[in-house]
Amino acid sequence: MELYFNSFAPPAEESTYVTPEEAFDTANAFFYKYKSLFSYDTYKKARENKDYSLGEFHEGYRTYNRANEVSTTYVNPKINDLFRLAIPDPDTIYSAKEIPYNDQYKAILETIRDEHTDSKIIPFTDPMSAFRLKEFLTNPNQLEAYERWFEEMVAVYGQVYSFHSVNEYTIDPTYWFDDLHFYPNLGDIFVAHLDGTMKNEEILTIVTSENLDNYLADLKNEVRAFQPKY
Repeated sequence: MELYFNSFAPPAEESTYVTPEEAFDTANAFFYKYKSLFSYDTYKKARENKDYSLGEFHEGYRTYNRANEVSTTYVNPKINDLFRLAIPDPDTIYSAKEIPYNDQYKAILETIRDEHTDSKIIPFTDPMSAFRLKEFLTNPNQLEAYERWFEEMVAVYGQVYSFHSVNEYTIDPTYWFDDLHFYPNLGDIFVAHLDGTMKNEEILTIVTSENLDNYLADLKNEVRAFQPKY
């Protein structure tokens, strides 16, 4: 189960997400499956998919096949600029600004755990470039929220697989096609660490109550020492 940084943020006052009840009502509506199948949007998308399949090309940054495997040939020439702009100016950081934190976040994690006792839940953090990690943890209050996030994840699940670190992959822009997304070859490395076929503590740290304090201290030192070169 991937847990994104900022997943602990309070929910928006007005959510744009469709509730499960609304989704089921729509799907079970009379003639819905026929209207959706024969709609112009479905036809347009089918034509696009046919062209992509016959021409062996696709538009956009990435594409998925029927096995949900992603691929991309996109190279972003502005990646260094994106990383450079991601690092905040110390003069614009307001240390007194409160970082919103959902006080029900831990209870939500407990609910997920308690309602899925027949599943083995392995929580892991979203892989993040060192540039973006530095952006988040430069703010003292953001760091405080980050520490609370880890404390609550570990308290509920016992361990968290963390990809947050400064290493050869997170500092190298050639592995990232923007400041949020990495190329499939790096994704393969992350997956291999999740399934245990690769083991490198510089890439993946299994955080528990025993090593939590050391992990956070080491991470703060890594981020502080990291000086991006563009």
